[in-house]
Amino acid sequence: GSQRQFSFNFDSQNKIYQAHSLVQNGFQSEALVYAGQDIDSEGLFDPIPHSVVLKDGRKVGAFPLAFSFLATPFILIDNQFGYGLELSALLSLLPLLGIWALLLYWRLPPLLLIMAFWGNFLWLQSFEFSEYLLATFLSFLGYTLSLHERYRQKGDFHHLIAGMIFGIAVFFRHEVIVAVASVIGALLFLQLSGQKPPANQMRRARFFVAGSISVLFLWLTSNQLDYGHFLG
Repeated sequence: GSQRQFSFNFDSQNKIYQAHSLVQNGFQSEALVYAGQDIDSEGLFDPIPHSVVLKDGRKVGAFPLAFSFLATPFILIDNQFGYGLELSALLSLLPLLGIWALLLYWRLPPLLLIMAFWGNFLWLQSFEFSEYLLATFLSFLGYTLSLHERYRQKGDFHHLIAGMIFGIAVFFRHEVIVAVASVIGALLFLQLSGQKPPANQMRRARFFVAGSISVLFLWLTSNQLDYGHFLG
């Protein structure tokens, strides 16, 4: 035989493999477990033939560890009863429903509501074993808890927590770093352009950013300690 060349579900397959390895390692290590190692020492049929090998020799996947942890209950169900992988669709469908609920909560005009939900790739991700929708839901929830008119006048601690919820999404997608940088950039622009909002709004925005940065710092530190690189 020879190594496979193509896969139409490569990302999802790899994420399942990572979650399966966590279970096989008793949640003590994220190192990938290849069941065919004894008879395929060259890894010709390894589901992740081009995985990341760390300095300490661990062979790990390239996708978020946080998502692998969330997926492990479905691996355990599948190992014990079957149908666990079919149920894992909830990992995408539930965040998708959450995003829809938040859009309804904002009471957008019907056309804008349809464009916001269907005018992007998010609903397509509901068919994948992936973390995209969960990261989007968390960031959108953080924004909503800070920017929606019902919450704008809440205290500083509320906006700090909203920022932390927003920041938690970085454990699932690196793109959140860009989102946090965009918020900081917008605040700096307002500060420098002389178009500053009222002082109380700017203070709450700073607490939101502080919450996001605190979680981001935790993520960077954990990556450095675990992988030897701050981006993981």
